[in-house]
Amino acid sequence: PGATVQVQVGVNRAGQPEGDLSMPFTVASSAAGGGTISALARVEVAPIVTVSGPSAVTICPSISAAPFRASVTDASPITGVVLSWTGPGAGGSVGMTPNGGGWVGGFTGAVNGTWTVIATATDARGNVGRGSTTIQVVGCR
Repeated sequence: PGATVQVQVGVNRAGQPEGDLSMPFTVASSAAGGGTISALARVEVAPIVTVSGPSAVTICPSISAAPFRASVTDASPITGVVLSWTGPGAGGSVGMTPNGGGWVGGFTGAVNGTWTVIATATDARGNVGRGSTTIQVVGCR
């Protein structure tokens, strides 16, 4: 009687919906009968992003944006998606526009070579997910 005991409690977040959780459990005591305690947890899940677009494109001599599409899946609303690229020339980025259940944006890298194109999605809870693909630019100097 009167002793203190530390109890470690874990919460299995697998299969739980995104958001705040309250998991009640019962503590039994032979001396005092026990009671119910709640373990509080938060589940955060990054958006799942898939990027699609052309695998090769001729952009030069006049630069035009090669269209890319991002498909984003998440339990929370998506607040924005940014398309960015890195490669043999200067990188860049552009905000993508919602379109037909996905997001669209244009790549404008104008240097021959292989480029990595990345779509970064942010949900309303601040979780960030990324998807990428590559594109081969030909016809430029």
